[in-house]
Amino acid sequence: MKQVALLSDFTNSPFKTIKGKDRPILLIKENERIHAVDNRCPHMGFPLNKGTINNGILTCHWHHARFDARSGCAFDLFADDIPSYDVKVEGEVVLLSEVPRNKPTASYYKDRLHQGLEQNISIIIYKSIVGLLQLKVSHLEIIREIAEFGSLNHENWSNGMTLLAITINLWPELQENTRVMALCKAARQVAINCHRQPSRRKFHLLEGSKFDSQQLTVWFRHWVRTRHRDGVERTLLTQLAHGDNAALSDMLFGALHDRVYSNVGHNVDSTNKAIELCFSFEEEAASQILPLVTVAITQARGEEENSAWSHPIDLIPIIKVSEKTLKTIWKKDTQFSEASFSKFRDLLLGEDPQAIVDEMINLCRGKADPKCIAKEIAYVAALRLAQFPESNDIADWFAPVHTFNFANAVYQTIVRHNSLQSVRGLLPAALSVFQDRYLNIPSVALPNPSEKLIELFRNNSNWYHNLMDTLNEKQSWRIFPERVIAAYRAGRSLTELIDGLAAAVLREDFDFHKLQSVEAGAVQVKLWRGRMEVEHILAGVARHIAAHAPTPRGESKMINIARRLQRGQKLYEEDSPLDSP
Repeated sequence: MKQVALLSDFTNSPFKTIKGKDRPILLIKENERIHAVDNRCPHMGFPLNKGTINNGILTCHWHHARFDARSGCAFDLFADDIPSYDVKVEGEVVLLSEVPRNKPTASYYKDRLHQGLEQNISIIIYKSIVGLLQLKVSHLEIIREIAEFGSLNHENWSNGMTLLAITINLWPELQENTRVMALCKAARQVAINCHRQPSRRKFHLLEGSKFDSQQLTVWFRHWVRTRHRDGVERTLLTQLAHGDNAALSDMLFGALHDRVYSNVGHNVDSTNKAIELCFSFEEEAASQILPLVTVAITQARGEEENSAWSHPIDLIPIIKVSEKTLKTIWKKDTQFSEASFSKFRDLLLGEDPQAIVDEMINLCRGKADPKCIAKEIAYVAALRLAQFPESNDIADWFAPVHTFNFANAVYQTIVRHNSLQSVRGLLPAALSVFQDRYLNIPSVALPNPSEKLIELFRNNSNWYHNLMDTLNEKQSWRIFPERVIAAYRAGRSLTELIDGLAAAVLREDFDFHKLQSVEAGAVQVKLWRGRMEVEHILAGVARHIAAHAPTPRGESKMINIARRLQRGQKLYEEDSPLDSP
């Protein structure tokens, strides 16, 4: 312990602030006792020496958070507990420990993370994640904790769980600051999804007999068709126990594609994300996480139950007939051949849905790689975004971005398991691109930055800030994509640009679709590396982001406050001068 004060220092005030080892510390005298806590309110960092002490309760006057002065425990849970320090008085001398009473460990921060998730308190969630990362805890270990909480505390797959999977997928492309933002936002969304929801009921797989995968698949698709959730979940768990990932994929996506473009494509994407999340962990995670998708699968409506895909052109018979044709020409062990997709691309942008699916069937009959077909569809879907005009209503963005994300999900399912059931997704993906054709009237010109603008991003250490500043004002629909392309032509790497797009999304108060489109873009641009299609995909993602920015950015501000609190930094310059011990 070090000498930090004398009792006489408290003659005129119950407070004395000193400079601690890594943060400002507040000494409090009350009823002849001395207490010591971090001087920064754990809610927003306001200096607590500007508050009051009464009856052992320390009150921060900014948001009226109240704390036990001795232990630092919060009476108002939104504020989190304050780190407290041991104090000893010897005569007139006040001695202070240099480290908090509860030295943070990984176990401590995991406990705090669970408390934050349970109580849906953002600052506790954020500080716990920052603390765990500072201790070099793997992001996968942190995400597993959050995913496990989510799997136990709500019944349905949610956008928070999707964000966890996206965070894992994007992690290698992101800088440290962007990684923290992504992980914090995903965790907070899981907490929001689970807030005041009942704990998930426990299901059991079918026992007492052995079942082959084909029989389970027949049952599963029957239960999905008849909307019997219990049967769906129990059959799914039994298939999981078999450990046959190929059979699992066929079972899930076969049932999903039985309903055309169900829930505007969300169900295929969510199931794909659930599988990706499960495969990021050890095998037993799947039985906890994957059953969350069963509610959406059984409740969803397909486009055959709606009118948009039936009038003025009925697309459903086109899909169903084409599926039968696919089944007759599909061979499991196909040796794929080179194919030309120029005609297919023109048809995707055209007005004839039958011609689109006919050409797709011709490509499959010619043994074209289904991954290449999916890549082509995703590219044209991104092109729709890149040429989306300002004359459209802002709500109209949802249709083309759903198409792009769905097409990317179909591509990823085919990459993971190339089978008839996954390839069926190409049909609704292509016809969803067709459905979006009127959203490109008139088509916006693709970005073509000037040499002067390109030079601005070449050998410029401030290029990132020049890019991000564009989103600080409305009407950046044209400017932001143009600057993204200028940065790309100036030699900025795809990794740098993906990180920049992700950071642009994460600082805003956006829904999950925006980060979902960044992830889809990150997957697709790598498939076209070195070609003009890269610019069009980047422009599509950038235009979608710019159309919705800026927002109040409240969550990102809270995350930054949490990071600064964890680093021991002061947040407010008006804080009183500190004495050194």
